Amino acid sequence: MKTLTAETFWPPEASLRCLPLLCSFEQPWLFGAVKAAGRLSQEARHLESLASIAQHMVAYVMAFVRRGQELGLLRSDLPDDLLFDVLAALDQSSDTWLLARL
Repeated sequence: MKTLTAETFWPPEASLRCLPLLCSFEQPWLFGAVKAAGRLSQEARHLESLASIAQHMVAYVMAFVRRGQELGLLRSDLPDDLLFDVLAALDQSSDTWLLARL
């Protein structure tokens, strides 16, 4: 994450958001699995079998948020859980929009 600059911050994020959708053409189950994982309840995320995966996903997103804050591209005056939820909602909205137009 430290290699991201103000100029290179957003393009990888946009590509990352599209990756599950693009992969779903070759492996349709993958898109559903990624989307289902994103909708797990807090309780389910703490189950031993899913906790490690959920922790990695949250850690990645929060590392991205921290770098964006360091670069002055993301707000730093909001709680972490709100920023995480905003990014998750953005992801869900873009998926809904893209799927409606396939």
